[in-house]
Amino acid sequence: MPEHIEISVTAPDGSRIAHGKFPLPVKIGRGGGEPVQVKLPENNASISRFHAQLSIENGRLMVEDRSSNGTVHAGQRLNKGQKAVLADVDSFDIVGFRIAVHRQQPAAPPAPKPAAPARPLPNIETLFDATILDRANRIVERVPIGPLTAICIRRGNSLRFEAVPTEPDAEALLARYRQDGKDPVYAITVFGHGAQLVLGSPQAAAVLSLNRITSPAQQRDLRPLDVIEIEGTRVELLIAGKKAIRCVNARCGLLNEHFPDVTCRWCGFRLTEGTTRLVTRR
Repeated sequence: MPEHIEISVTAPDGSRIAHGKFPLPVKIGRGGGEPVQVKLPENNASISRFHAQLSIENGRLMVEDRSSNGTVHAGQRLNKGQKAVLADVDSFDIVGFRIAVHRQQPAAPPAPKPAAPARPLPNIETLFDATILDRANRIVERVPIGPLTAICIRRGNSLRFEAVPTEPDAEALLARYRQDGKDPVYAITVFGHGAQLVLGSPQAAAVLSLNRITSPAQQRDLRPLDVIEIEGTRVELLIAGKKAIRCVNARCGLLNEHFPDVTCRWCGFRLTEGTTRLVTRR
């Protein structure tokens, strides 16, 4: 009997467009004559008809790129024919679409019920730095997302950020801020094995954009190189020690992997004259 894997697909605007369990191997792409099990939008020509494949090799879960535009795993670009080993709970990107996978191993014997998790959550790795810039494009603060959560708070007509230890329930954390008389706009925090943007109120959705896209969703998945903007404040999600490049197209200005000789993954603008972004390790 073939092994099954749970797959969830999240669009660039944070909305989930597919979810289910599939027998391995699994083909992913936009179809159009090519049989695929996980179908991505047909109108996105940057996605190949057969873009990537999931399979088991020597007991390991693998992703293989089969496309012209590549697949990104853990910040590394896979070109056609290249493979990467995936963890049992992992994710990779196809042209801005996040493919999250969950491989369920045979159940272990029941263990004693663990004690309630301590606050803050211990031993959390840093996923990326939330790099906060002001209206003059100057870095005003960096928050390592993982061990810390970044809270954006409204004070009068301005916004400020607080870095607090990460807790299991971001919504409960925002509720405590409201009980203390503060006005939390959103939080950038860890969620499972990834990161999430959690809004403090439905009103925030109307003025906040993720990668220049607004959405009514109160929770949105986050990935490295995402850009959050609200009222002139910009937050770039950068991995320390790894270069990124900002598109110079004034209508875009979003982040890409540091390949200056290619085009922007968002708008197609040439990145030759893009602005390099780099945060150093602490």
